[in-house]
Parts: sequence; structure tokens; C-alpha cells
Amino acid sequence: MSFLLSRTYWLSLAFFLVLFIGNANIFGFPLILLALSLPIFFALEIKLSFIQLLFILILTSIFTYKSFNLEEVYNPFYPLWVISFFLAFLFTNAIIDKLREYPLETLRMMAFAFIPILLIFLLGIFLSQVDERALFIFGPNMLYRVVGFFLAIGGGYLFFKGMRFSALILSLLSYYILILIGSRGGLVVMLITLLLFFHIYNKRITFFNLSLGAALLSFPIFFLNIDLSFFRIFNFQSFGAIEDTDYVGAYSRLRPFLFLLFEQDRFSIIGITHEEFLNIFSIPGYLYPHNMFLELAIYYGWLGVFIALITFYKIIELFLLTLKTRTNPFVIFCYSLLVLFLGTMFSGDMGDNGAILGAIFAVFWHLKIFKNSIDKNSLLKLNNNSA
Repeated sequence: MSFLLSRTYWLSLAFFLVLFIGNANIFGFPLILLALSLPIFFALEIKLSFIQLLFILILTSIFTYKSFNLEEVYNPFYPLWVISFFLAFLFTNAIIDKLREYPLETLRMMAFAFIPILLIFLLGIFLSQVDERALFIFGPNMLYRVVGFFLAIGGGYLFFKGMRFSALILSLLSYYILILIGSRGGLVVMLITLLLFFHIYNKRITFFNLSLGAALLSFPIFFLNIDLSFFRIFNFQSFGAIEDTDYVGAYSRLRPFLFLLFEQDRFSIIGITHEEFLNIFSIPGYLYPHNMFLELAIYYGWLGVFIALITFYKIIELFLLTLKTRTNPFVIFCYSLLVLFLGTMFSGDMGDNGAILGAIFAVFWHLKIFKNSIDKNSLLKLNNNSA
């Protein structure tokens, strides 16, 4: 129980809260306002350079101004997502600083913090599942992200330390629960975590071993003709067949994409109000874009488009650098954030996704960890401590 005395352990729990507290409230009071006190307790761990501080303050101020002028109607607390964005940047930076200084110990503390919570979630989801979609504390569109994040850290640590049987059991339980949750974003979680375990096993990802692994994974499904469509997570019939480019008759979450791709006035939806979005795209149950990039472009105009393009470019860079690098605790951490980022492409509004954007921006500041020509000492330290 000595881990309870570790500040890194409690920092990991605070990091989890910042990432997932989102739109949660108690009796109408938004809990993210309480989370504003967390930096006080971890002031020693939160260290930003002047440039980082200036960057996050300017961007947070711009997003705050824009958010309060969106005329949102479905959630009066919508503008508070900028708090999640700001806090996630701070705490992700603190976690990365710990990973740079004490990589394996930091990953161990995160695993000790997250694996017990993951087990509680797995049990709770299993017991509360009553129809094709499970609920437990979070709704299904957030729940699969929570499971995937914990699995990437916890399962990644177990696999990395050679406890493969424990990692296998934890993974199988998590994948079963992801099927119960039913969100199709869970498929992405499965693929990314499988890639993580494959990466750990092979130390490095090469085109050959990745192709071989993909072939082995695909064989039982495609060649044995296994039908998994009775599970919602594997069933895409509701998306329908797109026989033309008319966005009106398409699956709700595809409509904005089709509008941007095929309508002559495609750019007219960039920078519109929420009310205008509802007039163009809304059907019952579809009140916002359910995609972070779309939301940035539609509600935040060309500034949002710029942020989305920069984020997309840097995510591709992060993903490629992650694949090229020998597995170490920082690589495992990056996989966990990739799980969360990909979740923002399938569900949630900025109340759910703002923290992920802040966390990803913090990681972008530290991409040099991968580039040994720029930061040999940091990369060497990570590799030496991850053996």
C-alpha cells in the first residue's frame, strides 16, 4: 500500500478526473468548477515554461470568448469546456514531466491507480447492462473511452513488465465489456490497444510484422465468414447505403461531412450558430456534430478550421513517431491518448472532448522526446528506464 504515499499516484487520479469530468454535475452544479482547485494541490508538479503558459492562456481566452458567443441552447454550461481544456493541458504536461524523469515508476503508479478502477467499471457495466447498450456512471458514448484509456495504461504496463497472462485476461474482459457497451467507437479502442500490445511484443513496428499481424487478425473473420452483426458494435446497417450525395437522407452523423464534400455552398456552415446547425442537420437525438473537428469548424469558424488542421497534422506526426519508436512508458502513454483522441471523432461535444484537445496539445509540446537527434538524453533515459 506504499503507492498511496506517492504523489504520482494521486496526480494520476487527478489526471483521470480532469480528462473525464466533462459535463458532469450534481444538482445542476458543474463539477468542473470544483476541479479548478486541483492545480493548488499539485502546484509542485505543474511546471510550464513561459511560452507554454502564454500559449495556453491565449488559446483558452480565445476559446472562452468564442464559446460565450455561440448562442448555445442545449447546454447552458457548454462554455465551461474551456476549463477542461486548460486543466488537461496542465496535468498532461505534469504527467509527461514525471514520465521523462521517472518513466517506469510513473507508468507503474498510473497502472496502480487505473487498474482497480477499470475492474470496478467492468463489474459495474456487466451488472448494469440491460439492453444493447450498457451504462455505468458514464453514458455509452463516453464509457468505451474510459475503458480503452484504462486498458491502454493498465494492460500496457502489465504487458510491458512481462505479466502477459494478466494483461491477456484484463484485455479479454475489457473487449467483452466494450461489446456490451455497444458504441462503435469501441472497435477503434480494440484496434489501438491491440496495436499497442503488438508493439510491446515486437519492441518496434515494421511494415512486415504489422502486415503479418493484420493478416492473422483478419483471417478468422473474413475467411471463416464469421457474422458478428448481431452485436451492435459490429453492426453498421443503420448507416445505410449512400447511393447519392444528398446529405438530407443520409445517416445523421454523416450529414455534415456530406454537406462539406458535395454541396456547392459547402463553406456556408463554417462558423454558424448552434441554432443554424439544428435547422440544417438536426433530427431527434442529434443535437451537435459528434465530431471534434466538425464542431470546431462549424461553431468556431476559420479559427476552428485552423486548429483542426494543425491538430490533424500533429496527430499524424504523433502516430507515426509512436509506431517508429521502441516501446517505452512514454509510448504507452501516447497510445492511451490516441485512444481518447480517436473517440472524439465518433462522439461527444466539446464538454466531453475539450479536455482531450488540451491533453493532445500538451503532448505536441513534447514530441521531441521521440526525436533523438534533438533530445538524445531524454530518449536514452526513457529507454534505459524501460528495460
